[in-house]
Amino acid sequence: MTDSAHAPLEWRVPPWQSAILFLITAVCAAANIYVHPSALVRVVTIAAGVATVVMGVLATRVYFVVDDDGVGVRRLLRERSLDWADIESVSVVERGFDVMTLRVTCHDGSYLDVPQSLVMPTKPTGKARVRAQLGDIARQIMSYGEPYRH
Repeated sequence: MTDSAHAPLEWRVPPWQSAILFLITAVCAAANIYVHPSALVRVVTIAAGVATVVMGVLATRVYFVVDDDGVGVRRLLRERSLDWADIESVSVVERGFDVMTLRVTCHDGSYLDVPQSLVMPTKPTGKARVRAQLGDIARQIMSYGEPYRH
């Protein structure tokens, strides 16, 4: 192990959030199996169960990682990685109405947006503070990759 090698930076949905979503799915399924609800309640619990299992799978699958090789983002159906040699900058961008996230820009002009759910604060926070927190993350990512970008 060389001096420049250090632990990767990772952003994931916390496991307890996925566990709660799967627990809600189990409660909805149990209600349909054991309680024999009315048709309306059955439809609502099935819809809630399907929605929470999809969100749970998404939460379990999605990640953003920064390591010695570069930057990697995995979404529900696709994964994309960028080598440090291809990365020009990491910046905070606004996409739409009050939606801020990190954008990794390549030398060829292409870019990779990080899923907002991975980098935004979990508690209600002012826009200026969110921008500052995302800026800190962007600087942390760029300093991590500095030894590899030459």
